[in-house]
Amino acid sequence: RVVGLFLYEQARSITTNVFKFIVNFFFMLLITFYLLLDSGRLVSFIVKLSPLPEDQDQKLIQKFKDIAAAILLGNGLGGLIQGTLGGIVFALF
Repeated sequence: RVVGLFLYEQARSITTNVFKFIVNFFFMLLITFYLLLDSGRLVSFIVKLSPLPEDQDQKLIQKFKDIAAAILLGNGLGGLIQGTLGGIVFALF
């Protein structure tokens, strides 16, 4: 009886977590799609709300783009280096 109850709880937990993951992944894809699709409109809306002058808004947007590109490049290179070194170590041992 205890083992059956334990197995039931584990199966229920796994099923619930898999369902939550699928729903969250779907919403992530949906939000990412629409953010990429309407990014220009979103930026222009935020610029309209901004109290800064237009030239400062453009500098700020460019700074965000530069920082985002640097973060993506840095993380990509870091992941590539870690993966390469991990593969070499795994192959040696």
